[in-house]
Order: sequence, then C-alpha cells, then structure tokens
Amino acid sequence: TAARLVLAPSHDTAHRMAAFAPGARVRAIPHTDMSVPDLATQPQPKARPLPAGAPLKIVVLGALSAIKGADLLEATALEAARRNAPIEFHLLGYGYRHLQTQPRAHLTVHGSYEDDDLPGLLQWLQPDLVWFPAQWPETYSYTLSACLLAGVPIVVTDLGAFPERVSHRPWTWVRPWCASAEQWLAFFMEIREKHFILL
Repeated sequence: TAARLVLAPSHDTAHRMAAFAPGARVRAIPHTDMSVPDLATQPQPKARPLPAGAPLKIVVLGALSAIKGADLLEATALEAARRNAPIEFHLLGYGYRHLQTQPRAHLTVHGSYEDDDLPGLLQWLQPDLVWFPAQWPETYSYTLSACLLAGVPIVVTDLGAFPERVSHRPWTWVRPWCASAEQWLAFFMEIREKHFILL
C-alpha cells in the first residue's frame, strides 16, 4: 500500500490484488512477452477440416499440476476412452504424477520441452485445438501467448487472465472451469461435429 504503483499483468489479477490490499494503487499492465500483437494483427486462427471418422486432436501444454488441470485432463481422456469417442488428447509436457495414457485413456504424454522449441512442436503436432484446463486463476500465461502467435484454435476456462486475453478472438471458446469431465467431453464432441467435420 506504500508503493507508488503496483503493476499486475491482467485486469483479473489487478482486481484480486486490490481486494487483498484495498489501499494499493494497482494498475493492469499487460506483459509484452514474445511480441504478441493485439487482436487485429495477431495471426488469424485456422481450423483444419476433419474427415468424418477422424479424431479431434486436442493439445494441453506445460508442466501440469492439479491446479493447472492434470486431473481433469486425465478424467476427460479416460471418459473419451470409455465411450470410444473420436477425441484424442496430447500433453506436450508432463503431469505432477503419472497420468493414465493409451490404451486406457485417450491421452499421449510427450514429455518436457524447452520454451524455444514450443512453436516448432506445435507445428509438428498439428493440434486441432489447444485446451487450457486450469482450475486456478492464471495471472497471464506464456503458453497462451505461444498459442496466440501460432494461430491455433483455443479453449480456455473462465478463470484468471484467460477470458480477457482471448476476448473477441475467433475459433476460441471460454468454458466454465468447474465443468465435469463428462461435460468437457460432450463439449469437445459438439464442437468437433459443428466446426471441424467436413460436410
């Protein structure tokens, strides 16, 4: 509260800090990481049309803790396998614990990566969309920045900085963070049919 200014990387973070320290002069100043341009000049996301029987390939990024959605990812991948759904998940990173993978769950874990390698890995993996299943508010998210620059379709939870960072972006969905694995799978199945399958 004695500081001239307290800088926060998102409006959500600024509101949370102001609630904790009402007398602080908090200002939301977005990061300038990776030269992410504004919405008007960002690469426009493009969806890859899928043949009728092809699975929707969903990538999740990073070192996944429970609050970043590791348990939700695993539960959704297990549900996809149980239903034999045409949805496959790829964790480009690793979980805080061993996660169930193929064939028991529709999940492949690719292991850790260097930040500089992420653009090339996204190009190699060719995801249909990238999912951020966070269960706790993100203050900014550098991996989201990489996805914005890559021009891939994105799904985020309605927590933290995510909604404001993807506001009005095409091929982007904001969903309730508290949705169950069954609800997430139903959502992915729905957008696969409505937006990705070739007519």
